[in-house]
Amino acid sequence: MIANIDGVASPPPELAAHVDAAASAFDSLEARGERVAFEEATDGRLQIHLRDDDENDLGVLSCVELFDLIDQEGGVATSTLDSTVAGDWPVDERSAD
Repeated sequence: MIANIDGVASPPPELAAHVDAAASAFDSLEARGERVAFEEATDGRLQIHLRDDDENDLGVLSCVELFDLIDQEGGVATSTLDSTVAGDWPVDERSAD
């Protein structure tokens, strides 16, 4: 469910801290010359890559590792999120919701 505040769609309040933590984590990564990139692998699965400013691939992250990175860099434990997000997903099964 998406909250609607003053006519602007926003995440539900219970997810707001997690969204803020992710933004903070990505800002922290960017400050040290790293970023997260999402790509479709040759087998059709979504992969999460950690890259540096020169586009060097520093590693492929699982969803759990991405959430751990957000925990470390963003300061909010994402471990309270649904544990079914672990792993990677076929691209055609991603939800547009």
